[in-house]
Amino acid sequence: MAFTIDGTTGIATVDGSVSAPSQRGQDTNSGISYGADTIKFSTGGVERMAITNSGITGISAGITLADQWRISTSFTGAAEPIVNNWERNDKGWSELGSGFSAPSSGIWTFPSTGYYYIRFYASFGWTSSTPYIGLKINYTSNNSSYSTAAAAYAYLNNVTDTTYVSSSCEVMLKITDTSNQKISVSIGRYVGNETFSVFGDTNDQRTGITFIRMGDV
Repeated sequence: MAFTIDGTTGIATVDGSVSAPSQRGQDTNSGISYGADTIKFSTGGVERMAITNSGITGISAGITLADQWRISTSFTGAAEPIVNNWERNDKGWSELGSGFSAPSSGIWTFPSTGYYYIRFYASFGWTSSTPYIGLKINYTSNNSSYSTAAAAYAYLNNVTDTTYVSSSCEVMLKITDTSNQKISVSIGRYVGNETFSVFGDTNDQRTGITFIRMGDV
């Protein structure tokens, strides 16, 4: 294993390979090797990590996408799915990575594959009894048929004044096909006939959704 020491260019060695790295200890197949614009780290003769001019491969870069949206204005009654008045949280926040686009006809399309955590939350109010308002995250794997992936329910029961309540549901999804795997969120009245209000605001999170991409598939 030859080293070249040069007063101008520094210390150089042969490139080696992942099975026979040029820089190692007593273990002959674990160490550092080199390629064109690449530094490779190996153990047991297997590449575990590489640094190239494009970035790092072989290890997780941590959370690379996080995004949060909200309903900017309040509305009355059920919305299945919620289509209108979505805006990104812009109060002390800007999306991390390549975030989501506003939903098209209430349908959220994932910007990339990966493991995702999703939380949907809503705030309600009314002046009479409106049992069992439900909020749901709906999921499709074929860009057509939706089913409930997560659900929560709130009970509004007025006695002397307006009743307020909030609820949330969450789910984790493995997204491998962004063309067919999608979600929507909905709010509906499942018992009772009274109208209820869903609170939204352009300045704070009252009804909204949070996305966190936890890692690669």
